[in-house]
Amino acid sequence: MKNAVGREIPDELLVNNKRVYSGKNQIDGQYEQKVGPKRRIGEKPRENKLVATLREACEKCGVHYGMTISFHSVFRNGDYVASMAVKTLVEELGVKDLNIAATSLGSAHDIIADYIEKGIVTGIQTSGVRGRIGEVISEGKLKTPAIIRSHGGRPRAIAAGEVTIDIAFIGASASDYYGNAAGIGGKIIVV
Repeated sequence: MKNAVGREIPDELLVNNKRVYSGKNQIDGQYEQKVGPKRRIGEKPRENKLVATLREACEKCGVHYGMTISFHSVFRNGDYVASMAVKTLVEELGVKDLNIAATSLGSAHDIIADYIEKGIVTGIQTSGVRGRIGEVISEGKLKTPAIIRSHGGRPRAIAAGEVTIDIAFIGASASDYYGNAAGIGGKIIVV
C-alpha cells in the first residue's frame, strides 16, 4: 500500500492497528481508546527495595525473552544507564529478542549496535537515533523496522497501549529503601 507521500509500505507492517500516513488531518475526529498498565497501589512500605547489583534488580523485575525495556534520556550523550542495563541483561542474564523503547539513543549507547548485529536486540522505538545504532539500523541489520515517534508520541503510544514496557530503567544518584529516586546525594560512580 502506498502512503500519502508515495512510499510503498509492505502489508506485513500494517498489523496491530498500524496504518500508513494518509495525509494531514486524516484522523481528525476519530476516537482512540487509552489503555494503561495495571498498577498495584502501595500506600505503606512493605520491604526494602535496595539491591546490591543491577543484575539482582533485573532478576527481581522478572526478566524474560522478548521483553520491552525503556530508558529516559536525561543525560543525553553522557547516559550510560541504557548501555549498562542492556549489557547486564544480555551478557549476565542471557536475555534475547530485546525490544528497546527509549526516549533517545546516541553514541553513548553504541554497544547496543553490537547486539543489533548479533540479532539479540530485535526492535527499537525511539524519538531519535544517532551514532552506530543509527548506522546499523540504516544498513537493515535490525530484525524489525525501527519505529521513530515524536518526543510526545512516545508517551502517547504508551498511554494508548501500543507499547507495553516490561522494565523501565532510570538513572538516579540516590534512592531510599522504598525505591524513591533522587537527583542529589549518593556515591559518584565513574564508568
